[in-house]
Amino acid sequence: MRVRVAVLLALAGGLLTLAGCRSDPAVAAYVGSTRYTDDRVTAIADEAHAKLQELVDAQQAAAGASAEPVQRPVTEQEVVTALVSRDVLKALAEERHVSPVSVRPDQIAQQARVPADTEYVRLLAEKDGYRLGLLQQAASTQPTDANLREVYDNLVTASSGQYTGSFDQFKSSLTDQDTELVGRSAAVRDDISAAARKLDVTINPRYGPAVLSLVEVTDQQGGVHSLLGVALTADESAVKDLN
Repeated sequence: MRVRVAVLLALAGGLLTLAGCRSDPAVAAYVGSTRYTDDRVTAIADEAHAKLQELVDAQQAAAGASAEPVQRPVTEQEVVTALVSRDVLKALAEERHVSPVSVRPDQIAQQARVPADTEYVRLLAEKDGYRLGLLQQAASTQPTDANLREVYDNLVTASSGQYTGSFDQFKSSLTDQDTELVGRSAAVRDDISAAARKLDVTINPRYGPAVLSLVEVTDQQGGVHSLLGVALTADESAVKDLN
């Protein structure tokens, strides 16, 4: 009996060690065997801020105006979401032998409101390349009413009540291209979720949940809102020890 108890305790200790290895408070996120530390995340956000300030300073100097400090354009949560999304999409694409679409950083720098020569924008370009590659490879299927309802509800929320059309009006306004995008995105969403589980994605709660956006809309102020996305972690209780 003593031997059995000792063995069980040893096994329990091993399990506790395994669980603890993904709860380092200095780590922002785990994706498979990759660890993204707080310092790495902050450095990416800091670089985006510094280079935006340099750009604005140069523009102000050219116009003969005094330099003004710019607001921090990228949050640490956005950096973590970009890192995790890129890695999950890359793993799924490699598993399916899908080549990423070529997306140049300058193509998305304006929307991101960050200079193109930053690591953050390069991450977004990589992420979009894998996302588009997977969407092109996905089966072209008609979205369900539940898929469309999700997009509609998120659109109403994103518009802050300005969009007042009914669900039926919304459906009838969609182009064939819009409908196909929603259908393909919904088809690949479960596969992305499965890939995230396989990689055991774990995110420090300080950076909030990571949601990979598959269908987006841009408002009049330039803000981007997700209309159809996929959570990259199972639930927040899995990472509660990272506080």
